[in-house]
Amino acid sequence: MVENNKNKIRLEFANRFCKALKELGYSTNQQKELQQLFSVSGQAVRKWISGQTLPTSARMPQIAEVLGVRRAWLQDGEKPMRPLLEEVSEVNSHYSVKQSLSSEEMKLVLKYRALSFKKRKVIKDTLSVLTEK
Repeated sequence: MVENNKNKIRLEFANRFCKALKELGYSTNQQKELQQLFSVSGQAVRKWISGQTLPTSARMPQIAEVLGVRRAWLQDGEKPMRPLLEEVSEVNSHYSVKQSLSSEEMKLVLKYRALSFKKRKVIKDTLSVLTEK
């Protein structure tokens, strides 16, 4: 009974892990890219994908950050999948709405983070010009 529960937890993690990979445009067959992405062995990534093992609790936040998802979602399935941009609040009878990043927005954020400082500045400057009114 306990072993069945552990298997279920590992398989549910594997499903969420694979979903996050897919949304970022990665295939589970890209072993070399995935091991570089997470700085682990190909064997570790294969075991996560297949649900044989879970990442360590110390590594889980790093994996979630790379995938652009919440650790609680990746580890336990707690929604929402991605961090919220805003919380619901009421100020002077106005409500803000909960929003999370779409998979397309998350791809852009991850690509932006991978750029050098110089290239980030070019992107910022370009966006400033494009969004001027």
